[in-house]
Amino acid sequence: MEKHDNTNSPALKSENFDDTLSCSEFASTASFYSEETPLREGSLETTIKVESLVEQLDDYECSTLDSLNARWPSIRARLKGMKPHLPKKADDKPTLVLDLDETLLHTYRDVNAGHSEPDYIIYASENTNQIITAGTLRPGVKKFLKWASEIFEVVVWTAGDDDYAATVMNILDADRQYISHVLGRSACIQTRVGSNGECMYVKDLCALGRDLSRTFMVDNAPHAATLNLSNLIPIEAYYGETTDHELEQLQQFLESKLTHRKDMRIILHRQFNLKRKLRQRINDWKHAGVSLTFQPR
Repeated sequence: MEKHDNTNSPALKSENFDDTLSCSEFASTASFYSEETPLREGSLETTIKVESLVEQLDDYECSTLDSLNARWPSIRARLKGMKPHLPKKADDKPTLVLDLDETLLHTYRDVNAGHSEPDYIIYASENTNQIITAGTLRPGVKKFLKWASEIFEVVVWTAGDDDYAATVMNILDADRQYISHVLGRSACIQTRVGSNGECMYVKDLCALGRDLSRTFMVDNAPHAATLNLSNLIPIEAYYGETTDHELEQLQQFLESKLTHRKDMRIILHRQFNLKRKLRQRINDWKHAGVSLTFQPR
């Protein structure tokens, strides 16, 4: 078990990057309500269980997706004039964006709540026993990161705050051998949903300054990628299960399907058709008579 303190955790620095990328060409296809060019459904097999993930979306998740997609033009408009979050790449590797919590690890605050032995504990400072959080690493995560770094530019992007992201990176990749960039909540687009105006954080790949045809995101929460569903590889949420094999299966999928593709969105559409499946799930949810009132920002 690793012990880390949160004192003087390096915050993410704001740098002046060249604003060379325009996402206007992608704006008309961001929402899963938009029309899309039909592609022949492939007969590809995968262990990634998209159908079950979509079917398991509860009422709150459906309402969140519906609200976010109904307002995606105004959400994306906030990017206008902003600098890309990442510097220009030094090589031609595709970009792999990985979520953090429930994708690469599982964190919790109560170490006595019946969880398995934590892999790490983060303390408020070096000289205190006050625990901020503890957690377990997803089985095979370090092996996966090592493999991925040889083929992709690896970016970890979390909706957690920036200091938390930097601290956890010292656990996952202390020497920065495998993870090229780390982004936290400040790089997300904040919007509000629900009658109480709950904050939601959306990760827009357009803000990275990368070619979207060679960029994709792995995340357990579809709403986080609502502006880039054609670039999303969904993954089962991880809550500390020792028998979890999702990263091993993800590696097999990436090796067989994406490492040599010019436009990764085509193969992801054929494989998952996530826009259509989410659209159908939202329609089914609406027809079931479930209704929530949303508070505009």
